[in-house]
Amino acid sequence: MSCVYITGASNKPSGGVKVMNQIAVIFKDHGFESYVVPADGSRGATFLDRTAKTISIDDYARRLGEDDITIDFWPDRRLVEIATQKKNKTRVFWQHGASIPIGGTTVGDVIFQPGNPYTQHWNVSRACADYFQKVYGLSMPVVHPFFDTPTMIAFQQREQKARKGFLLLARRGQKYLPAIQQRLQNQRVTILQEPYHERDLFEALLDHTFFISTDDGIHQPSLVRKTKNVVRALFSVRVREQKKIINGWIVPDGHLLGFPMPPVEAAWLGCITIGFAMGGGLEWMNEKNCFLAQDANASSLLSQINQAIRTPNETLTLLREQAKHDTSLFTQEHSWNQLSHLLHL
Repeated sequence: MSCVYITGASNKPSGGVKVMNQIAVIFKDHGFESYVVPADGSRGATFLDRTAKTISIDDYARRLGEDDITIDFWPDRRLVEIATQKKNKTRVFWQHGASIPIGGTTVGDVIFQPGNPYTQHWNVSRACADYFQKVYGLSMPVVHPFFDTPTMIAFQQREQKARKGFLLLARRGQKYLPAIQQRLQNQRVTILQEPYHERDLFEALLDHTFFISTDDGIHQPSLVRKTKNVVRALFSVRVREQKKIINGWIVPDGHLLGFPMPPVEAAWLGCITIGFAMGGGLEWMNEKNCFLAQDANASSLLSQINQAIRTPNETLTLLREQAKHDTSLFTQEHSWNQLSHLLHL
């Protein structure tokens, strides 16, 4: 039986790391030996209930055999060098979104250009796949994440209690929080701070009526931030050393996201989403199942929050049920069917 290696930048909390571990686990559940290979040497993903086994890049390079499958999530120089050696016949690069890391320890967008070492390129959403088709001429099949983990199912089976208020995450898009808090000053507002376990998020989703998704994608640092970083580097050896390993980004128009995970988790747990789709969210988000704001538009977001407050409970129930229906596609069976078809398993 082939071994499957899922490689990425890190095992630290993020949506991509969650998918990386879940995909390694689903291969294990189907009889494959599987590992996660974090480029930064981090160990298990402690923010998840069910995690994959991890090994180092050195062990991965040493073990890799001809019939093994590699699925790279991140263009780390060492990982791409291993792919370039073509030790194995199946080498996939699975791009999670449209922003491309560049500089630091990464190789940038050469992995999407002619002569790259990969036998397949995938994406997690059609919007982002279309971007790569347009810019690089690459055809990218879509493979979706899944959400029917044992932990999610256990939370879905909880006795439903009264919900109240609005839940946000203190992650990307925090610049919108002051205006949101001002608008909701007479409402219950919870801002979940990192670090948190997936169970913490699920508990909060069950307790709130609305989830506000403010993630507006990756942005280049402002001129002020760039200036501060240059000044800090002039006076600090440590900062100069850190700059050598920190990557920048090639950011697409629209700051497209790959497949925002928390809005789907909200839908699965009956919490109604308000916010941005940012391309990848359009795999399911529409005006019949959430309060959809124009991407990265603060005025539109506040308008949708106002609309949510005014919406009667009967309509909210319909939105909630439609969101559950429209996200019910994203299961382990669905993801495995996509994976096994593309990999001829």
